[in-house]
Amino acid sequence: LKRRVGGDDLAVAHAALTLGNLFREQTLPSDAEKWYLEVLRIFRLVLGEGNEVFADVYSVLGDVLARQGKLEEAGRMHKLALRVYRRASEGDSARVAEALNSFGTTLHLQGLHDQAMKKLEEAYEMF
Repeated sequence: LKRRVGGDDLAVAHAALTLGNLFREQTLPSDAEKWYLEVLRIFRLVLGEGNEVFADVYSVLGDVLARQGKLEEAGRMHKLALRVYRRASEGDSARVAEALNSFGTTLHLQGLHDQAMKKLEEAYEMF
């Protein structure tokens, strides 16, 4: 596919996303991480930052990183997802609440309990 359409085509990104999802489901997080990073690289080139599709990838990548114990990186991904979802939905949506919940959980795992509580309470109020 890369040879046929070029390495920076959205079709390649979608194939990489499918591979990332497959590896995530097979509980192979380091392999999934590699593919999700490739998806983000292509999306940045083709779509530019800020598209809501980024938030979806940031969110699953955050989950994959957390499973590997990479909690700071996971927190960054969940925070990025939250920012994009907030911009896209003007701050009030189920996706924002889910992102708050994921970010709060990651903060909790890092031992940042006060910050986690704020995010989780905000998510609770939105559900």
